[in-house]
Amino acid sequence: TGMLIAVGAAVAGNCVSCLDSVVRELKAVGATNEEIRGAVEIALTVKEKPAGIVKATADELTSEPLEVAASA
Repeated sequence: TGMLIAVGAAVAGNCVSCLDSVVRELKAVGATNEEIRGAVEIALTVKEKPAGIVKATADELTSEPLEVAASA
């Protein structure tokens, strides 16, 4: 459980090397790809929510929707 939380922290901190390390450790102890992906998906959802609120506020303040390129 703690290592899955570490996945979320790595995503929140934009730390690719941390994510790589944690995922390798999780796989070594038998975590499934589904478990790992689930933790990443939750972290991304939590992280994107505040960004969406900021975008909506900027749209409102400038009276025009901002065009934001999708991440790869």
